[in-house]
Amino acid sequence: MDTQLIQSIYAHAGWANCKLFDAAAQLPAAQLTTAHNAAGSIFNILLHLVDVQRVWLARAQQLPPPDLAVGTSFAALREAWESVESQNRIYVDHLGADELTEIVRYTNSRGEPQAYPRWQILLHQALHAAQHRAEAALLLTQLGSSTGWLDYLIFVDEGIGAS
Repeated sequence: MDTQLIQSIYAHAGWANCKLFDAAAQLPAAQLTTAHNAAGSIFNILLHLVDVQRVWLARAQQLPPPDLAVGTSFAALREAWESVESQNRIYVDHLGADELTEIVRYTNSRGEPQAYPRWQILLHQALHAAQHRAEAALLLTQLGSSTGWLDYLIFVDEGIGAS
């Protein structure tokens, strides 16, 4: 895994998540917290997105994950996301190729030992977030608050993802 590639993937994810939070901020609180389908409420999807981002980042760093205490406040949730996003970007922007291939060991939530190259953990985090972004983006669109295009090449065309 190339360091520039992982950095680009994370830059795109941050850009797309920002669009997601911007679209969600346009809705009344009741629409954010109402379950709209099997995926649940937009708030709960975003909460899960932030929660697992911090867990996977901590695993990649071989640290215990920090607590996430946002309650039911969308503003607190967005602040938590901005903090995790900043930590993610700083972390991946300073990784070397040798660090990406290093085996990371941790114990999963079922108490099972796991071991993966760091690049696989980071890629998993980004792809896992994409699934939940899609779920939330669909709900937001159905409620009249679309994120707009989240495609990688749109990100590149906007000059954000240029190498």
